[in-house]
Amino acid sequence: VATDVEDLLARMAGIASDATKKDPSGSEAIDAALRAARAKNVTGRLRAAAEAIALNRTAAALIEQKAGADAVRKMLQALRERDTRELAELRKRLQQAEDQVAILIDQQRTLRTATHEATLLSVGADDGGFGVLEREQHVVGRNTRSVSDELMDADGMTYAARTLRLASVPMGQAEERLHSRDPVAATSKQDGALELLEDTLAWLEELARQA
Repeated sequence: VATDVEDLLARMAGIASDATKKDPSGSEAIDAALRAARAKNVTGRLRAAAEAIALNRTAAALIEQKAGADAVRKMLQALRERDTRELAELRKRLQQAEDQVAILIDQQRTLRTATHEATLLSVGADDGGFGVLEREQHVVGRNTRSVSDELMDADGMTYAARTLRLASVPMGQAEERLHSRDPVAATSKQDGALELLEDTLAWLEELARQA
């Protein structure tokens, strides 16, 4: 058993070393578990227990076995604490992403309503109404790309980031249609953008439920 534990500790040390750059928090957690194991002298305790058993020193063997088991529990506790922290951080990131995307949906939906109203009211090119809508659409598209860039840098958020980037495409097209004073075509593009935004939010909400 002591040899198996030594092999496990060696593998954990290798994993921690490999993860230093890709997963600093994970590497740190494994290091903490290794330090806990070494501080309690896990393998030493287990070897001492084996030697005591060989010499029929039952009481001593039980003491060493208990100490070894306690040390292993400490090591596993350190790993569990790491998992708990990572889960809390993931949930926080997901909530922040949901809030950001919900704001984008609200902005795009409001703009879509205003564009549709412009169609019904036949806003003229000389009153500046389309210019205002065009500028607002530009801002929403810019905000969407910004959130996409943020999520692309976050672990596990690639799908959301790419879908938001896709949503920015019809937003840009809607902006062009508004510049051309074509609110009907602009509304169609805005509908496409909204569909992608809502798909992103639904994906984030499902991920949050599974976390």
